[in-house]
Amino acid sequence: MIDARLRVLYLVVVAVGIFFVRSPMFVAAATIVQLALWLGVGLGWRLLGRQLLKFASFAAFLIVSYAITGWTTASLITGAIMALRVLCIVLASQIARAGDSRAIASGLEGLGAPKIISACIDAVLTLVAEGGGRGRGRGTGGGRGRNAQPGEGFWNSVKRLARGDVAPIAQRIDMQIARAQEYLEATHGAVGRDAAVIAGISLSMLGIRALKILPNIPFAPGHKLAILTPLYIIASLKTRSPFGSTLTGLTMGTAAFAMGDGRFGIFEIAKHVTPGLVCDLFVPIIARNPLRTSPIVWTLLGGLVGAARFTTILIMTFFAMAPIVAYAILIPGFAVHTFFGLVSGYVTFHLVRATQGLSQPSSVGQNTMNQLVSDDGRTHISSPLMRESLVDRNVIAKTDSAHEFAILPDVTLVGIGGQSIFDRGRTAVVPLVGELADLHQKHKIVVGVGGGTRVRHTISIAVDLGLPTGGIAQLVGAMEEANAIFLNALLAQKGSIVMQREHFWELPLYLDSGMLPIVISTPPYHFWEPPSEEGPLPTHGSDFGLFIHAEVLGMRRIIFVKDEDGLYDKDPKKHSDAQLIRRITLGELLANMPDELILDRQLFDAWKVSRHVERVQIVNGLRPGELTRAIQGEDVGTVIDRHASATTTTAMEAEAVRA
Repeated sequence: MIDARLRVLYLVVVAVGIFFVRSPMFVAAATIVQLALWLGVGLGWRLLGRQLLKFASFAAFLIVSYAITGWTTASLITGAIMALRVLCIVLASQIARAGDSRAIASGLEGLGAPKIISACIDAVLTLVAEGGGRGRGRGTGGGRGRNAQPGEGFWNSVKRLARGDVAPIAQRIDMQIARAQEYLEATHGAVGRDAAVIAGISLSMLGIRALKILPNIPFAPGHKLAILTPLYIIASLKTRSPFGSTLTGLTMGTAAFAMGDGRFGIFEIAKHVTPGLVCDLFVPIIARNPLRTSPIVWTLLGGLVGAARFTTILIMTFFAMAPIVAYAILIPGFAVHTFFGLVSGYVTFHLVRATQGLSQPSSVGQNTMNQLVSDDGRTHISSPLMRESLVDRNVIAKTDSAHEFAILPDVTLVGIGGQSIFDRGRTAVVPLVGELADLHQKHKIVVGVGGGTRVRHTISIAVDLGLPTGGIAQLVGAMEEANAIFLNALLAQKGSIVMQREHFWELPLYLDSGMLPIVISTPPYHFWEPPSEEGPLPTHGSDFGLFIHAEVLGMRRIIFVKDEDGLYDKDPKKHSDAQLIRRITLGELLANMPDELILDRQLFDAWKVSRHVERVQIVNGLRPGELTRAIQGEDVGTVIDRHASATTTTAMEAEAVRA
């Protein structure tokens, strides 16, 4: 078996080198060599015929473009030579992956490509081979499945889209992301949530290209942009990476190329990368609040994507050294691509709402949730959980979804320690108040407060009186409310407000009104606090409470303000040789958990199965400006990432590097 890295290098050499060959004899010889290699690796005559047939229209276009510039034998030969150059690359593209459809992905990984790219390409190629709707098993049963529906045909699909009903597309995206996440976790470990989104949307794109949702329209190339463009936009919205859509296009293009799609060989990848790049550049600017973005804005962006995609064909034509008249021939294609890009805006508007959890009931649920079933003598509302036991583990497993609506994903939760900050009084609290007042003007933040020493004193009295665990938990919350009132008094002139315990749904109103909400950190279990395994003290502390607060509201980041520089391998107040952990992943921390922690241990246990919180940061509130730097994205203090690959760096090691 040929090393996958050599396959990739061979393809690059052919793709670049063929354009430096000027002699027609050498170009013809290179083409003959590629044909010989094609047959030598066992690709066969039939596949060669199909490839040449797909390439014929582009070759004819090149030859005719050159011919009409002079109608001479020389111009015809020049056009033929340019066609042979491109054909060499097309043939080399297939030869490079002969016998191993995953060779390109493996080769890229071997040559040092980022893991997320190689993992996504591997996932897409593997899952496509397993089948679009099946699980990871190899079953060959012919059952349609309980949710299978017959094809509804082209015009019915058009009618559904005309009504804004994008439920089938949204459901397919969710399904494919879930498949990708399962595969990636099983084969590549923790590569991050973005990888599952990128691979899942790429699978959805491949499925849409394969399914005849739109019929072939020879005179309207690019018509599938009406559905593919919204998927690029969704990829940009659903990934944290600034290049999420670009990576989706790269994955989609590489997988399509590896499966033999397209007539331009490896250059086909550029046709898929370019729309993603445009989306990554413009979506963050024009869609700061996607649910409020106008359909007109999505339409204009779609037109830009369509124009940019066709520009890649113009660039390929340029590299093929086609005459000026060739560009005139391509102008109608540019107009068609732009038109279908504009059409995609309508689909994008509805798909964004559907994937953000705000699709209209008539769009998503009209086929199932409004149907009544009475085949057993009772009347049921048709639903996936109809007649199921909600304590059955198998039923619970079926409810798992890769997508859960994030309510406040752009809000940062700042937790201020009670004993570490508030108990220090004016010298610690007032500088933080100034920082919070300034940050509130530029960033969406919610402030959580701890109770401090008063909580410990109250717990001592409650234990002495024999109060139950739930009663103690309620008293703890009352102590924290006092600190919330203190902080509110200091920030009142800046528009702060104390949120009453369970009034979560008032938070969006406060934030939209420009207020600075202040919340207590103890989870409001009150009398429902679960009994502790050891003693009567509540198990769930203030750090855990803030984490749950952030998780349930879909926040991505929590910053804990303490009186230490971050998380240490042991308590620095007791051990002079304690080392500061600058950056670490959740998995690395769980594998080597310090005995003494600055945060509640239950926080990390909950984080293992959470869906939204991606980063926890611990900063020193006694250092002026450190909270501001953290809010602005600097890696100060200790940064704990859920997925991203990180290197654990102690303060001593960092100091040595700087020295």
